[in-house]
Amino acid sequence: MKTKQAHCSSKALQSPKARNCGVIDGKLRSFNDSWKTNDCQQCSCQRSGISCCSSLVTPVGYDKSCQAVLNKRLCQYDVVKKTNPSIKCRVTSAVGR
Repeated sequence: MKTKQAHCSSKALQSPKARNCGVIDGKLRSFNDSWKTNDCQQCSCQRSGISCCSSLVTPVGYDKSCQAVLNKRLCQYDVVKKTNPSIKCRVTSAVGR
């Protein structure tokens, strides 16, 4: 299966004298912390700022009779038959991670 690179973003800290990255998702994020968000982003706090990348591999190459179903708890897609979700489909290409 072919894959392409994940989407990433970064945000600089508001002050170069910051002692941490601040409160994110209700938790104080210290330098060198890493975490996964509710929307399947893998983030890290560094002195240079906060960076986040999608941890999802999104299937894009599969038969028209199939559909990609997101499992947010596992942060992964299952590709299954539209008419019978118990049957998995072959994936030929994906975008992400």
